[in-house]
Amino acid sequence: MLECKWAGRRGIEVRQIEEKTKKRDQIYDRDSCRTSTGSITDGFCGVSRDRRRDRAVDGNRISDERLRDRSIEYEELGSLIHANNLSIQEMVKDTEDNRKTYTEIREYLKSEKASAKMNKEKAEDEGDMDSYAEYASIEAVYQSAVKSYNQSLKKLNKYSSNKTRLSQEKQLTASAQSLMISWHSLEQQKEYLDTMTDLYRQLYEDTKLKQTADMAAEQEVSEAYNSWMEMELSRNMIEDNEAAICQNLFLILGLDQSENMELQEISPVDVTRMDSLNLETDTSRAISNNADVISVRSDSSDGSSSGVANKMRNLEELEEKVKIKMEQLYARIQQAKISYEAARDGYAGAKQKWDTANQKQSLGMLSNAEYLQEKIAYVQKKNDYQAADLAFFQALENYDWAVKGIVALD
Repeated sequence: MLECKWAGRRGIEVRQIEEKTKKRDQIYDRDSCRTSTGSITDGFCGVSRDRRRDRAVDGNRISDERLRDRSIEYEELGSLIHANNLSIQEMVKDTEDNRKTYTEIREYLKSEKASAKMNKEKAEDEGDMDSYAEYASIEAVYQSAVKSYNQSLKKLNKYSSNKTRLSQEKQLTASAQSLMISWHSLEQQKEYLDTMTDLYRQLYEDTKLKQTADMAAEQEVSEAYNSWMEMELSRNMIEDNEAAICQNLFLILGLDQSENMELQEISPVDVTRMDSLNLETDTSRAISNNADVISVRSDSSDGSSSGVANKMRNLEELEEKVKIKMEQLYARIQQAKISYEAARDGYAGAKQKWDTANQKQSLGMLSNAEYLQEKIAYVQKKNDYQAADLAFFQALENYDWAVKGIVALD
C-alpha cells in the first residue's frame, strides 16, 4: 500500500483544485446532498448509485463502499471519474434534470389524459355526444403528448444522447490510467533508488575504510562518493515528478488533494490477455469506435460526385490510419512480451545468485564489498523485471483503448 502525499506543494495548482471543489459543492448544495468539503463522497450526489455504476466507461462495477474507502485502485479510476469529476458530473446532472423534468411532465399529462377519459366516459353514459367528442379529442391530444415524452425519455438512455459525455469519460479514464501507471513506475524507481542509495553509501564507507588501510586510492573513494550522490539526486527528482503526477491524477478524479488518499500498487500483468487478442477483429472494432471515423461517416457530402468521392477518400484514409496504428500497437505488445520474458528469466537467475550470495555471506565466504556488489546486481535485475512487467501491462492497455476508439492517429 503506497501513499500519495503532496499537501502543501504547488500552491497555484492547489488553489485551482480548491476552486473546482467549491464549484462542485455549489452544484450539489441545491439538492441538499453536499457533504463536508473534500469528502470522497462529494460527487455521488449527481446520479443514482446503480445508474452511476452501470455507466462507468471502463466496464468495471465497483461498489460504493470500495469507492469511499480512501484507497484508490487502478480498476476504480473510471468509476471515480464518473462519480466525482466536475465536468462529467455537470453533464450527468443535466441529463438527470432532463429525465426528472420529462418524467414530471409525462406524469402530469397521464393524469390529465385519465381525467379526460373519465369525463369522456361520463359524457357517453349521459348521452352528451358533443362533450364526448370534445373529451375524446382532448384524450387523444394527451395520449400523443405522453407518447412523445416516453420517446424523449428513451432517447436519454441512448448512446446518441450521451456520446459527448461517454467520449469525454473514455478520454479522462485513459488519461487517469496512464497517469497512475506513470506514478507506479516512479514508485518502483524510487524503491529501487532507495535501495541503491543505501548500497552505494555502504560501498562508499567500505571504500573509505579500505583507503585507511592503503587498499583503495583517493580516486576510488571519490568515484564511490559521486555514485552515492548521483543516486540521492535521482531519487529527489523522482519525488518532484511523482508529486506533479499525483496533482494531475487527483484533479481528473475530482478528489481533494489535501486528503491522504492511498494509491494502490497495480497488479502484475496478466499474460493470458494475449490469448484474447485478434488483430483483424480488433481493428474492425477500433475503426467502428474511432471518433474521427464516426464524424466523417456522419457528415453529409454536398451530393455531387466529387463531394461523395472526397468523403469516401477521407474515410478510407482515416480507416487506413487506424489500421496502421492497431498494427503498431499489436507489434509493441509482441515486443513488450519478449522483453518481459527476458527480464523475468534474468530476474529468476539473479535471485538464485542472490540466494547463493546470502548463504556464502552467512558462512563468512564473502567480503562486505563482494556482498554489496551481489546485492546491487540482484536489485538491478529485479527493477528491470518490474519495469518490463509494467511496460507490458501498459502496451496491453493502450491496445484495448484503441479498440474502444481512444487513440492518437499520426
